[in-house]
Amino acid sequence: MLNYQANFAEILEEIYKPVNGGTASEVGTIRRVQTPVQSMKTVSEFVAVMVEIRDTILPELELIDRRVVQPTSDFITIIKLISKTITKRDHKRIDYDRHRVSVKKIRDKREKSLSDEKNLYKLEEQLDTATKDYDYYNDLLKKELPQFFEYRTQFIEPIFEEFYHMQLKIYGLMLERMDRLVATGYFDVNSNVIDGFDERRVDIQGKLEALTLLGRRAKLEERRNSNNSADTQIEQSRSANSNSRPTSSSKPTRISTDAVDELEEYNHEDDMPPPYTASPTNLTNSSTSRADGDLTFRKDDRIQLIERTEDKNDWWTGKLNGVVGVFPGNYVEEL
Repeated sequence: MLNYQANFAEILEEIYKPVNGGTASEVGTIRRVQTPVQSMKTVSEFVAVMVEIRDTILPELELIDRRVVQPTSDFITIIKLISKTITKRDHKRIDYDRHRVSVKKIRDKREKSLSDEKNLYKLEEQLDTATKDYDYYNDLLKKELPQFFEYRTQFIEPIFEEFYHMQLKIYGLMLERMDRLVATGYFDVNSNVIDGFDERRVDIQGKLEALTLLGRRAKLEERRNSNNSADTQIEQSRSANSNSRPTSSSKPTRISTDAVDELEEYNHEDDMPPPYTASPTNLTNSSTSRADGDLTFRKDDRIQLIERTEDKNDWWTGKLNGVVGVFPGNYVEEL
């Protein structure tokens, strides 16, 4: 914005420079029309002020980027990492609940077979691993989240204070240099910008419209519009005559249209994507969503499997009741 403002000032200076256009005197020579001295002086001062503002404020803006914008971006990155850790803790909680329910189910059996005993030993090992994983992330968040909240307060307050003082300095620099333009007395700072522009434009509008060049342009536009109107009337007349003639060739036209439609339908069928296929599966356990993106389901619900991996202990993607989300892969039984 500062560069645009400085460039705009330089363009104004080019416009206000004296030009060789003018009015003819009685002896036929060209008299040069000079730009008013006050206007030329003011626009030169405006150029100097805009360039000075740009060269003074740009280094301050670089300080804002280094002291405010970059630290804030780093802080947002830390927040995203914490959010991912919370999501991972929630997933570990689901794994822990699943293994705990499986172990409890076998332990509650009154009579256990040899297969149950072997399966119980395996499930207890999985439960122990899931418990350690969940406790690790849960204890980590319980320990470090309070510290993060404290650091957040200590971080935000200095950032706001730094940003406030830098804004104050920049506005002060701009006000100090803009006062030099106001002191020239050339600018009307009391009236509205649009109203002031309209008042000055009224004085010059009549002179611009009286220029021979603009008058010739208006006549050319009028002649062009007249020619366009005549062409439109001719086209309408031709269209009316064409519609009044007998349509002896309607049958070939219909055949041609049918052929085009058939060709378009053929091309459309070639461009059609392959149909969506999602294998149905039955859920063997129930689960409640604990994080964004998790599916809530009950045992024996039928779910559409959208994406899966080779590992059944991984999280798969499915669709249930119109909702797409993730769920444990070992919670399903393929049909």
